[in-house]
Order: sequence, then C-alpha cells, then structure tokens
Amino acid sequence: MKQEAICTDDELSHLAVVLANRLRQDGFFIAANHNQLCTSGWIFELSREETRIRQNKGLILIPADLGKENIFGIIQIILKMDPMNQPAVRAAAFVRRLGIQTHLKGYHYLITAICLGIEDPSLLDSLRTRLFPAVAERYGVRAHCVERNIRTALELAYQYTPEQLQAAFHYKAGRPYVSEVIKLAVELLQTDGKTRSLI
Repeated sequence: MKQEAICTDDELSHLAVVLANRLRQDGFFIAANHNQLCTSGWIFELSREETRIRQNKGLILIPADLGKENIFGIIQIILKMDPMNQPAVRAAAFVRRLGIQTHLKGYHYLITAICLGIEDPSLLDSLRTRLFPAVAERYGVRAHCVERNIRTALELAYQYTPEQLQAAFHYKAGRPYVSEVIKLAVELLQTDGKTRSLI
C-alpha cells in the first residue's frame, strides 16, 4: 500500500482536522489546532522534522510522512493503551460515583458484571442465568451470592448516600434494581466509552 507523504504546513493542518473528525466519531476527540490533536490526556503533534515516533511528557510527536491512515492507526493504538480507556477502570469509576463502598464484595462483582456486559451485551438479556454465573465463575462463588452482594451494596449506598445513587437515575425516586444499574452502566460506558466525561 502506497504511503501518502505530508509536506506543507497547510497539509499538516488539513490532516489534523481530518484526523480530529475521525477521532470524534470514536469518542476520542477534544480539539484540533493547526498540526496538533488534543485528546483526553494526550497531545499529538504531526511534525515534518521528526523521523520516528517519540514522546516528550504529554506530547506525542509523529512523523507527518507516515501517511494519513498510519497516523490515525497509531493515535488509536496509543489511546487504547491509555489505562483510563480500559473498561474496568471506567466501570470502577461509575460504581464509585454511585456511592458504593470499595471494600464490599458487591463493588467488585458489579464492576465485573459491567465489564462482561460491555464485552457481550447479550448477557444483559438474562442476568440470572448467564451474567451472574459468569461473574460467579471468576470469583469461585455461587451466582446467587453475586446477585445478593450487588443488591446489598446498592442498598447500603441508597441508605447512606441516596443522592449519589439517585443522581444517575433521574427518572427514578427509589432505589434502582440491580438490572437497572448494570444496564445503565453498560449503556453509558458503551455510548461514551472513550471519554472521561461520564465518569
């Protein structure tokens, strides 16, 4: 495949805008400025002077002559390696936002359930027969223990910090069901999974 060389400042600016638009579709994009792309946590600079990819603190310098497709792929790989983009990290942040205490077994079970739901959304159609047993298998416990511990964690969160739990469920005044929490978390993290705005 022929690589496209990028030479002029105008072409660098145009490439930044093109890449920013594509990254926006994937949820990565924050801003494009001249030959720089700014995403959550990283600044990528397209440079004619660079001969190899290198990092200078939060700045990633990318040779402009790598070609549009290669540069886009490199940026995506770097962003996917960012720990803040990992499902478990985002799921944990969502669960903490609900006010669930981290020392509870239900906290860990809920994070795992959310991650499994992101990996395989069909599990959300049958929590008791598929999702909870899958979580239970990872922890070496029974499926009913998983459901009970998650429910207990939600009850405690609702008892001690109801405003935090209810903030995520604008339409519901009472304590949400386990299924509602898992499905909302999966939906939110899938919809805006590559940005930090929701967590």
